[in-house]
Amino acid sequence: MSTLRILRRRKYMAELIARACVLCAAALAFLIFRHFTGITCPIRHITGISCPTCGMTGAILSLSEGDIAGYLSQNAFALPVGALLLSLLFPSLWKQKPFLIAVAVTLAANAAYYVCRLFGVAA
Repeated sequence: MSTLRILRRRKYMAELIARACVLCAAALAFLIFRHFTGITCPIRHITGISCPTCGMTGAILSLSEGDIAGYLSQNAFALPVGALLLSLLFPSLWKQKPFLIAVAVTLAANAAYYVCRLFGVAA
């Protein structure tokens, strides 16, 4: 392997690790905030209206315990939206048209689900 290729690979790995650290730090900060304040959603706490991602933490925790009904009742889009957040680690994905179409479909479906939840149509 050429020296330039090795340097590019090292740079890519360093950027990947930095992005992972930022996502982990944000998740940890949220969990600490949630633990000490008891506020599960700052937007809901301030406005009284659920945000599109309300229930994601509870949904993932329910799913980790094998409670699929609990997952679906909390937020059915927790896994797809969570996967999109993890995809932020890989910027090369965001340059591919099929991936961008999948992102648009996922976010549009999440928005429709959110509106249904706001008006009591969905669980």
